[in-house]
Amino acid sequence: MQILAPCAGQVIAMADVADPVAALAAPTCRIIAGGIIEEREHLVLEAYGRHGFVVTGRRTAADWVSLTLDRG
Repeated sequence: MQILAPCAGQVIAMADVADPVAALAAPTCRIIAGGIIEEREHLVLEAYGRHGFVVTGRRTAADWVSLTLDRG
């Protein structure tokens, strides 16, 4: 998820934290990702794809995307 989380006054995108999230996640797991701006979806897919996650679900509303990403 391109979780937009406030952190010390900055916004952090889920694609930017893919490495630590994937390292903490179980070998077989699911991540539900929402609040992704559609034009940045490819960044989330590339970032988590490098760690073996694949899209198993996708929903949209206006310009926003939610993804279900599974690994294992």
